[in-house]
Amino acid sequence: MNAAAKYKNIYDTLVRELEEGVFPVGSCLPTENELAERFGVSRQTVLKALDLLKNEGFLTGVRGRGTFVIHSGGAPARQEAGRQLAFICSYTRDSFDHEVFLGFEAEAARNNYAVAVGNSAGDALREAEHLKRLHGQGTAGVALLPVPSANHDLIFELHQEGWPIICLDHHYGIEGIPYIGSDDRKAAYEATLRLIAEGRRRIGFLTDTFDALETSFSVRKRYAGYREALRESGIEFRMELVQELGVVLASCSPADVGLDIYGYQAAHKLLMTPEPPDAILLMWDELAPGALNAILNSRLSVPEDIELVGFDDDNFCTLLNPPLTTIRRPARRMGELAAQQLIGLIDGRAAAPETILQDQLIRRGSTGPRF
Repeated sequence: MNAAAKYKNIYDTLVRELEEGVFPVGSCLPTENELAERFGVSRQTVLKALDLLKNEGFLTGVRGRGTFVIHSGGAPARQEAGRQLAFICSYTRDSFDHEVFLGFEAEAARNNYAVAVGNSAGDALREAEHLKRLHGQGTAGVALLPVPSANHDLIFELHQEGWPIICLDHHYGIEGIPYIGSDDRKAAYEATLRLIAEGRRRIGFLTDTFDALETSFSVRKRYAGYREALRESGIEFRMELVQELGVVLASCSPADVGLDIYGYQAAHKLLMTPEPPDAILLMWDELAPGALNAILNSRLSVPEDIELVGFDDDNFCTLLNPPLTTIRRPARRMGELAAQQLIGLIDGRAAAPETILQDQLIRRGSTGPRF
């Protein structure tokens, strides 16, 4: 059997097992090495088959955790589109999006709904294609973790046509489309105040792009909380302590770039300012490994010289040296509520226009003892 036939055999076998429910949605596949041993092939051949399944929307890889099933492809979902919900997010490999999905899928399953998944990869055109396709396939409604400030007119049009829509983490302000999110402004405000209480006065803010400070609903809230804490504490805001990844890096998945370098250059720019920061608020945890490398390469230490606080509480946070203090967002609960409210809309029940959940500060070694 040649290489192409080998990986096609793995692909066909796994598709059949997914359809038969051997690996249900939300479950983790065996490791690449275990699959290689099972099929008697190299790990590289297994990777080709898994990549094909990921590209077709069956699987997603979560860094440090494994490969997870996000769509079974099963016949029941195809036969009864009316019992199928759509879930569209920017990055299925992103741990926050993945946790939201797990909550959404579990609640959907409890109500006998299957879930069809669309991964926009942060691309507005791809998101629009998923919206049109899943609407055209007759799915009963959609939960959307949208590309910020994209496809407003299309979403409004689909809403006007009567397709139930729930938005997560980004508020479009369209009447009749419920929003579910977390109180990121409050979380950033309280984290910044804690850094100030630690004696920090030059607190940096690291985001994806400067545009996101206005266009991304969640980033805008965090930025507002950060600035409010500075203002209330009598600390002058300094724009040179706000830094971006830039458009090129921001358009990439952190896992594709490499976590060790993803936030490196942006953090390095902060450290090169005439009065560098003594603390940095990171817009998500995936910026932390690169920021840590930049700090260490500048012969500074964390938390003695610079304290770091992230967002999301990704699984790798405890593996960093030092472990990352972060703000844990209620991702899985957000997904559960999205499914509940979406099913309620489908059944003709009203949903709360806005649901705001509370974040949780997780203290670890990247901040001082009084944080």
